Amino acid sequence: MKTFFHYLIIFIILTSCSSKTEKLGEPYSNGQISSRYTISSDGLKNGNYVTYFENGQKRSEGEYENDKQIGAWTTWHENGKKSSEGHYENGLMTGEWKFYFPNGKPQQINHFKNNNSEGEFIDFNEDGIKIRVGHTINGLLNGKSINYYTNGKISSELIYKNSIANGPFTEYFSNGKISAKGTWKDTIMLGDYYVYDSLDNTTYRKYYFYGNGESSDTGFVYKNNKLIQYKIYDKDGNASYIDVK
Repeated sequence: MKTFFHYLIIFIILTSCSSKTEKLGEPYSNGQISSRYTISSDGLKNGNYVTYFENGQKRSEGEYENDKQIGAWTTWHENGKKSSEGHYENGLMTGEWKFYFPNGKPQQINHFKNNNSEGEFIDFNEDGIKIRVGHTINGLLNGKSINYYTNGKISSELIYKNSIANGPFTEYFSNGKISAKGTWKDTIMLGDYYVYDSLDNTTYRKYYFYGNGESSDTGFVYKNNKLIQYKIYDKDGNASYIDVK
């Protein structure tokens, strides 16, 4: 008999500890509940968790363990289109996450570590066309960032260090030809800056930036890396170019 009561007490304790209670969030003015979830006997969220928009459409869904988000989670726009999908680990975003525009087209593919963007990301426009590829470390832009025209051609390339432009950059026309290139130093243009002709890319003008926001037109025009013109000014300050023969 003692053995029976002993096991009965253990059963009651285990049942009590593992019991869960369903909870409903505050309703909207139209009576629609805002959330539905379960809590364990210790008052912590455990199990499925769902939130809703006022129109009854799901807003988010995933799992909780000891009050922390875990596993796969999905969010939606109010129109029913998916807004994001990814994973949580111990309450923190981790691994690959995908984000979507309200029209269902991809907005971004990103990677996370401890809730911070980490690794390669890809941005898209509302038509689902890739417009940017970059890298982050601990949530900050680092390394090469590439922007694209909607025709798939590169529009610019630049280097970031802790989300600050640092290093050489190149800009392109939509036909793939270089339009300009220079160097950033802590978000300030520094050194030689070249502006190219859009037709054959062989003619360019050269400028110089001093690193304090000021620049000067060197007055030289090059073609195929050879000086072909230089600038002169008249007494009224009007500029003109002289051909180099």
